[in-house]
Amino acid sequence: RYKALSDQGNTLKATWEVGDELALIVNGTLCKATVSEVNGNKANISAAVPATVSDGAEARLIYPYSAVDASTKEVKTNLLSEQDGSLETIAKNLDVCKGSGTLSVANNTAKLKADVTMAEQYCIWRLATQYKGSSLSITKLTIKQGEETYTVNLSSAASSGIYVALKPAASTAYNFQAFPENGARYQKDYSGVTLAAQKFYRSTLNLDFDEFWFPFSHYTWDAKQWYWYPQSMTPSSTTTYPTVSFQSSDGEPTDADLDRWYTTITGNTAHLANNSACRIDGSARNMPCYNAMTWYLSAGAYWDTDTEWYLGSVKYTGGLWLKKWDKISGKPSGASITNCPSASGILIITPTAGKPSDTADYFFLPAMGHYLRGSFHQVGGNGKYWSSSTRASDESYGRWAYDLDFDSHEVFVYNGSIPNRYYGSVAGSRPDGSPWFK
Repeated sequence: RYKALSDQGNTLKATWEVGDELALIVNGTLCKATVSEVNGNKANISAAVPATVSDGAEARLIYPYSAVDASTKEVKTNLLSEQDGSLETIAKNLDVCKGSGTLSVANNTAKLKADVTMAEQYCIWRLATQYKGSSLSITKLTIKQGEETYTVNLSSAASSGIYVALKPAASTAYNFQAFPENGARYQKDYSGVTLAAQKFYRSTLNLDFDEFWFPFSHYTWDAKQWYWYPQSMTPSSTTTYPTVSFQSSDGEPTDADLDRWYTTITGNTAHLANNSACRIDGSARNMPCYNAMTWYLSAGAYWDTDTEWYLGSVKYTGGLWLKKWDKISGKPSGASITNCPSASGILIITPTAGKPSDTADYFFLPAMGHYLRGSFHQVGGNGKYWSSSTRASDESYGRWAYDLDFDSHEVFVYNGSIPNRYYGSVAGSRPDGSPWFK
């Protein structure tokens, strides 16, 4: 049992109820005290205490009873790691108060000699999350407070606001990392923040998108759902995944699952100059066409082994920098990544080692590997990104599509020497909804 907390806007209201439970520690013994009467902000309590308690014994009170470690008779050390973002959970477990007093004993009855003031040990912070001025719905929030980190896995009860309990700290640095359902990461750093015990704070976190944190974005060509849907696009393990591959027996895409199976297009129409991905909700629809990829190659590329990026929460290096579309010279007026002529048939280049000096004119493609027949290959060493173009000469089979393929040695537009649309290559969009190719 615990006292209720309600959000009054700029304050929290706490309400004691008969039956609420506190810990009373006397002579090293942990006793459960229960609220027997409530009068405004005061609560009368009663508890059974050892018969050995003598007059003048010192007593400590800790609320709530569930927050006390029975072995140490103190507040549990890991208490703040058990949060779900809801005010109810804070009221139940984390609105920790402490007080102390002296007992008088007479006629087998022990009483407190004076009222005990219960002082809150933590502060409570109500947070809202935004990105570019719009509300951002998240499923997990990590808060680094100085050298301590707390993870808040949000429950459905946190939909109206995220409530967290934190230790008081003066002039401290904070890092917030927010994770929406799609596995992206948004973050924000603050310095010199002071939080005081017994205080209620309200803040909006205006978060920045982390461009180097990626969920799994592998699809068969123009499929609607990712390669292993309905499994999450974020890894379940931060240590073994994705180095341990999913195998065919785990549910590799087949033509029985149209949402995960590649799109077949038949006929003999060339699609090199424009978008031939026909699914409105397909993953290849906004990828560059074959001709556009030749323009990206015409401007050169850089293979970077120093920039760190994350797939799920596993850190890698290895990726390609390409020049942004509007920075590439020589394109005809009106050319777009889904409709343009070829750049003189450039199909293969050797990337320059390192990072471009003017990264503002470039964008980064992580070497996120690919899936083939259920197994994951070459993450950190190779990148395969679908184009929106199919290979016309083989379309009677509906099997081939073009992609951009790269590693440290070469970057090229691949036309498929095997029925390659069932590869799990990167497509769709970046986690914030922007296109892969800028």
